[in-house]
Parts: sequence; C-alpha cells; structure tokens
Amino acid sequence: AAPSLVSAQTGRIIGTVTDSAARPIAGAQITVVGTALRSNTDDAGRFSIGGVAAGTYNIRAQRLGQRAVLTSGIVVRANEDAKVSFVLDHAAVQLSSIVVSASRRAEKITDAPATITSLGPEVLESSVGNTFAGVLKEVKGLDFIQVGMTSVAINARGFNSSFNSRFLMVEDGRIAVIPESGLPTGSLTPTPKIDLAGMEVLVGPGSALYGPDASNGVLSMRTKDPRAFPGLTLEVMGGSRSYKDVQGRFAGSNGNFGYKISGEYQDANDWQNYLNYNAGGTLVAPGTANSVNEANLKVPIDWRASVKRGTGAVVYYAGENRFEVNGGMSLTDGIGQTNVGRNQLSGWKYNVAQAKYSTPHWYLNAYREQSQSGKSFALNRYAGAQLTAANASLSADSLRMLSDWPSNGRLYAAELQGNYTVAPLLNTTAVFGGQYRDDVVSSDRQWLTDRVTKKDISNSQKGVYAQTTTPAASWLDIVLAGRLDYPTSYSSQWSPKAGIVLKPMADQ
Repeated sequence: AAPSLVSAQTGRIIGTVTDSAARPIAGAQITVVGTALRSNTDDAGRFSIGGVAAGTYNIRAQRLGQRAVLTSGIVVRANEDAKVSFVLDHAAVQLSSIVVSASRRAEKITDAPATITSLGPEVLESSVGNTFAGVLKEVKGLDFIQVGMTSVAINARGFNSSFNSRFLMVEDGRIAVIPESGLPTGSLTPTPKIDLAGMEVLVGPGSALYGPDASNGVLSMRTKDPRAFPGLTLEVMGGSRSYKDVQGRFAGSNGNFGYKISGEYQDANDWQNYLNYNAGGTLVAPGTANSVNEANLKVPIDWRASVKRGTGAVVYYAGENRFEVNGGMSLTDGIGQTNVGRNQLSGWKYNVAQAKYSTPHWYLNAYREQSQSGKSFALNRYAGAQLTAANASLSADSLRMLSDWPSNGRLYAAELQGNYTVAPLLNTTAVFGGQYRDDVVSSDRQWLTDRVTKKDISNSQKGVYAQTTTPAASWLDIVLAGRLDYPTSYSSQWSPKAGIVLKPMADQ
C-alpha cells in the first residue's frame, strides 16, 4: 500500500528540448535542481521525470555543446503533468572555458592573453581531500609545496617557493592576504571547499591588472551563487592520523533574494619533525652542545592541525544587476612554516566582510579583512629563550610570551571597474578601473615600529589600470594594458603589458 500512497502524492515533469532552429536535441540532461531527479531527452528531444513530490522547482537543461538554461518556478501538482520546454543555444566546446582572471572580464580561455588553468566545480568535487589546495597539484607551470597535512604553498616562476608573497590570491574579487606579512591567506581562508564554484590559476605576471602583489601569478577563487547552487549539502570525511573533516552548505532563494551559509570543522594529527636550536634560536645539528631539541621544550609542540571556518551571504537580484553582502571567519591551530623557522599557531583568527554590486558594464567592490595572531609564538625563539640562563626561573607561559609576536592586521579596500566595447575602434573592448587599499598593522606596541611611534602602521596604496583588446582580424587580437600604483611607503610603480592572441581556427 505504501508505494501506491506515495505515487498518489506525486506528479510528473514532461517537456521538450530544441535548439534555436527548433530542431530537437537528443541526449540533453534535465535536472530537478536540489534533488536527485533527472532524465535525458530521446531522439525527438522529449523527456519525462516521474515521482516528483508536489511543490515548486527549478529545472535545468544542459548538454555538451549547448548553453545551459535554468527555468524557475515550475509548479508540480499531485497526479498532474507539469510541462516545460527549453531552447538551448549553441556554445563552442573545444578549449572554451570561460575565465575572468586574465582580463578581469568574462572571456573564453582561448581568447585570454595569458596562460590560465580553469578548474570547475566538477574538478573540485572529484578531487582528493577536503581542501581546495590539493586540486592545484595538477596545474601546469605551478610549484606545489606540501607544508603539512592540510597546508600547502604554491608559486610560479621559481622564486620564494615556500614563502611567497608575490603570488596573489583573490576570493570573489577580494584580495585575500594576511596584512601583517603580505602572504596569501591560504589555509586561513574562511571559505570551505564545499562552497567553491571554481578556481582559475594565472601563471606569470598579473601586475598590469592586479597590482604589485601579482608579479608571479594569480589564484582566483569564486564561490557558489545561491540561485545556481541551491539546496543542502553535507560532506563527512575521515582518514589516517586521526584526520576528520565535516563540511556543510545550505543555499536557496526567495523572489529576488538569495541566501547561503557554509561551515567546516577539520582536525588531524599533523606530520611531526623535531628540530634542534641553540641559545640564539638558530637551527643546529642534533647533539650540538648547548642546544635543545623541540621535543624537550617546556611547552610541548602541539601537532594538532585544527580549523573551524564558516561563511554566509545574502544576494539581491535585479535583472542583470546583482548586489551581495557576505562575511566569514576562520580559527586555526597548528604549525606554520616561514622562511626563518616554524611557528606554533594558537587561536589564529581571520575574518572578512564584503559588499559588491555588479551590472553588465560596472563593478563596485568594498571589503575589510582582519588577521589576529592570538597566542601564537615562534618555536625557534622559544627554544633559544629556554636555553638562556637568565630565563631559567621563568614559567613555560612566560617563555611563550617572550617568543610571541602579537599582531592585529587589517586591510581596507575598494575597487570600481568598468568595461565597454567601442564599435568605431574595430569593436575594441576596454576594461578599466581604480583601486584603493590600506594595510593597517599593530603589534600591540611590542615588536614593530608602532612600539616607537605609538601609532599603528599604515601603508595605503592607490592604483589605476586599463586594458584594451582589439580584434585586428578574425584570427588576431592585440592586447595593451598598464597599471600605475601609488603606495605611501614606496615609490610609484608602473606595470605595462602587451600581447597578441593568434586564433588560426575557432576555439584554438
């Protein structure tokens, strides 16, 4: 009786899929968004999905070589057929991923004047591990350095491989950086992998559009839109060394508003390697006189790598215009590698708040980021302080305070960007904009120059940029770009760029 009862409470979605010339499309996939219900069209372009519970749904139709179409508000009633039809336009397939990192506008990867690897949601979802970093192992031209079970460093062009401040990380148009060090946020990001819609890796100089931080390349990450990726997702993973990870995401929309929330808890017993230091905190060989092994520190090293992170966003849709407010935070413990030693990370907090508005021709972005070191301290300095005779009577916590580096870094930034096509100039496409950024750092008046000045350190920077792409012929694009930056603490910097894109045939 149960199957009969269930069947009586469901309806069916039927319809057709055609191309712009009204020809039926076979093999198109029809998906009821947020459910496991799906079907494929037959040779006549027809499809049928049964067993759909009464309610209102969004239906997506897609096929390789066609542009996907999403139809919203399809009402299904018990024992009735809900009819919907789709018209899919042709889309180039070969090497035609859409990227934005090269020119800061949407374009085919084959038209981009740079070497770019585009990683879509299907790549992220099928990758090993529950962090975005593992996906980067397969990117051509990228140096990948594993510095822990859950932490990595990346670089291009062969400089500063494990401690690189010249490979820029961008999340949803937001420069993701630790203000007090200039390093990419990396594993401190508040964004769980489950909320990532894709990544783009630009290998090579990106300073002409992104600023001085991008001289080695750009990692651009984008999160999932609530309308395009609605529903509830939960992932649980476990492994050796007590590895455990739980991630969840919930998103939806109501009228012109969209919303989402995501979170993650990750924990593992990280790889262990104990080093020896002398009284000056310098690394020495095991057994060296007047040295100490990290295994014998008064405060034992905590090898537990743990992070809690979460984000949330509210989006307002107005036709082709979009306004979003989002925020997130992470709390991290573990071992951090630097170019001068290792740090014990304890309660490292990182938080962001962002507002952005976009139209077909304009983009406005404003955000704030904050990084706080918590009770973190340098292991090499701690070891050296423990060996100093004057510190023999100090408690373990007092020794830690001698080796800490209290920091409170904040980044305030805003950007305005426009893009237009100038028909009289051979349909030249122009992207132009301006940025303002202020990095403010405090060491609680202890170890940076704010100890002397009694004021927080501030380094503001203004930058303007522009890029034009001129289709001189059907097979040739000419690209010209440049950026001028005005930092308060350094000389102005001019970053030019010129290139050509040859296209011997479509999508090549």
